[in-house]
Amino acid sequence: MKMIRLFTMFLLLASIISCSSDNSTNDNTPKKYTISGKITANGTVTTIAGIDVSDHTRHAITDNTGNYTIANVPAGSYTVTPTLAGLIFNPVTKSVTISSANATGVDFTASRNELFPFTIGNLWNFRTIDNNGVVTNHYNQVKGDTTILGEKWYLLNYDGGTTNSIVANKTGGLWFFGGSPKVPMLYYKYPANVGDVVKTADSTTLKVVSINESVTVPAGTFICYHYDNIYTDYLTDEWFCPGIGFIKIIRYQSKLNKNVILETTELTSYTLK
Repeated sequence: MKMIRLFTMFLLLASIISCSSDNSTNDNTPKKYTISGKITANGTVTTIAGIDVSDHTRHAITDNTGNYTIANVPAGSYTVTPTLAGLIFNPVTKSVTISSANATGVDFTASRNELFPFTIGNLWNFRTIDNNGVVTNHYNQVKGDTTILGEKWYLLNYDGGTTNSIVANKTGGLWFFGGSPKVPMLYYKYPANVGDVVKTADSTTLKVVSINESVTVPAGTFICYHYDNIYTDYLTDEWFCPGIGFIKIIRYQSKLNKNVILETTELTSYTLK
């Protein structure tokens, strides 16, 4: 009888030790969390599925609505980065710190990796209103291309006349071939950071004011880069939507201040090939 009681007590003690050991193991297992968010399309981006989003150790792929979830993330600090060939993202990365809860709302906006799409035949229609309320309509169209210094450039025509700007998307952003003498000049830096400044060979200074500004014009609402420009005899504020091009420009009467608006030009419609 004593042997039975001793054996029973042994089994009970072994069970208690085993449970205690299992609980200890569970308590010491690091808890895992998730990082989730959504990528939104901007401009002419038509699909946001298949974008790789990484914390530089684990990865997730966006679904058809742009949503993603990175799973099995231990507590800690991470840099989340989306990538897909042909697109750039705003912001480029996001810093996330996880301590006791999942990280949500880690969102990005996807845009084309070119500021102005120079496919031959692309057309943009604009409306300009001057400070007297006079309205004029005009357009820009990519009429052709040319080779300069072994590189392809495009001819951006104004209102069907003989005036063309020679332009190209190159490393650093939107370039013009001009000045006196004519040379390649980076004008609109893209991609860029707020506060970036470009000084051109023709004495123009362009500063990046915003890279994520919502602008509404007759053609729609766009997420834009905003440039603050100082030309030789006037000032402008200019907005570009990556992958679509020029959206809005406000030209001021003076190069010293923005007290008087000379004219405002807005995109009314566009056709991209």
